[in-house]
Amino acid sequence: MDKLILGTVYLTKSILYGLLIYIAYLAAIRIIKGKDHMPDKVSGLAGYSFTVYILVLAQATGIGNIMAWHLTASKAINWVPFVNEEPGLILLNGLLFLPMGIFVPILFKKGNWNAVKILALGLSSSLVIELIQLLLVGRTADVDDLLANTVGCAMGYLLFRIAKKGFRNAYSGKALGLGSVTGVASLIVLLFCVPIRRIFLGDILLTQCSLPAWSGDAKGIYSMEGIHYTLVMGFFLELLLLFIAKKYRGDFGAETGLKLSIFAGVLICVILFAELL
Repeated sequence: MDKLILGTVYLTKSILYGLLIYIAYLAAIRIIKGKDHMPDKVSGLAGYSFTVYILVLAQATGIGNIMAWHLTASKAINWVPFVNEEPGLILLNGLLFLPMGIFVPILFKKGNWNAVKILALGLSSSLVIELIQLLLVGRTADVDDLLANTVGCAMGYLLFRIAKKGFRNAYSGKALGLGSVTGVASLIVLLFCVPIRRIFLGDILLTQCSLPAWSGDAKGIYSMEGIHYTLVMGFFLELLLLFIAKKYRGDFGAETGLKLSIFAGVLICVILFAELL
């Protein structure tokens, strides 16, 4: 649970900072190359998501705080793989690099990506991170992390290839668009609105943004009294996703997004009314 909360904090910061960074990037593209070179809606969303992912990766690995880097290396290296290592930690390290194998071939199509290139990308990226951790951050460099990260990147690429082939075969007549992302977005909103051991991840997100999670919150005090803003905001976000899915109903996956947003909105209402009783 502690790692889940910490991950939510990382995600919250990355969503905010990533938005500022990506807006600056789009502005630079518009000024330097002109309006015709701006990414389309799908590419823009993928680019922003990749920016958020890179920021989460930097925080999770400890290399994001460049101002704290120093040259006093820890000199601690684990050369022996899978010895006294928690399986859960190995799995998390693999999952940490899984999005890289998905986003890179989507955003950098000119790379003509294949399995060998993706393995090289995962290995080299992980190696750079491990070296920074060792030489500048003062953390242990671990061969387990190197192997898990590389495998995770390869698994992400495999998922990308399977999904690409499935889309092409089953939905060749439908285009990707805003409606295509409503299903995933609906599930993410629902995740932040469902209590996990009586903790709402949405509350963590709001407090990280210095916003009240409950109407009873005052002067930074977390009250858990009054109207639960997390659920109210979650409900209206689901309504927005429902509207988008309905408007772009011809997009691939929009029908699924429509059904998921309705289900999630009803479930959030049930949770909200249950709290009021």
